[in-house]
Amino acid sequence: AALLGGEDLTLDPDRRRIGAPAPDRMAALTRAVRVLDEAGIEAEDIAVRRPTLDEVFLSLTGQPADEQAAEKAEVAA
Repeated sequence: AALLGGEDLTLDPDRRRIGAPAPDRMAALTRAVRVLDEAGIEAEDIAVRRPTLDEVFLSLTGQPADEQAAEKAEVAA
């Protein structure tokens, strides 16, 4: 988390994946590669991806983009 300047990590142990928001995209990617290299950790893959419109909407409003998604989220909770 500190590596990317934030604490909003998402972990997916089954897929062996870590994600984090990186507003300074390429600088964060460069830092991540350097820190992994210095720690002797070999990453299988590393990438920067842009958020989807649904992800942006959710982060700005706190609500899913459509009513159906909101109903599914309530049922799952």
